[in-house]
Amino acid sequence: MIHRMGNDGDGPNGSDALWWVVGGTVAAVTLYRLLYPRVEPVMPYLEVKEQSFPDVNSVAVRFGQIRELWSMGYIDSNDAIAQAGKLAGALLELQKAGKAFGVTVENLTTRIDRFVKDVSEYQAAA
Repeated sequence: MIHRMGNDGDGPNGSDALWWVVGGTVAAVTLYRLLYPRVEPVMPYLEVKEQSFPDVNSVAVRFGQIRELWSMGYIDSNDAIAQAGKLAGALLELQKAGKAFGVTVENLTTRIDRFVKDVSEYQAAA
């Protein structure tokens, strides 16, 4: 005679194991959510308010950020043009303060003007 395996009278075979697996999964997910905080997506600096630029290099770095943010679609054309205008104003202020000189300022100003022209052309075509 073949005998039934498992617990007598406790329902179908394996139900205890199923509850252990479900309980263990719930406990693991709960511990994971408690121990590892939610990670917020990192967004680049879209706009820096009232930023002062100590030198020409900081203006150049910010110009590179603005150009990249615009090309990736994080900022729109109007915002890119406005921020580029602020950078041109910052270059003038640095020049007045005697912290920026000749060729470097001319080169960066030319790059900013070309960027504004490119963005304006793209905006007109779109």
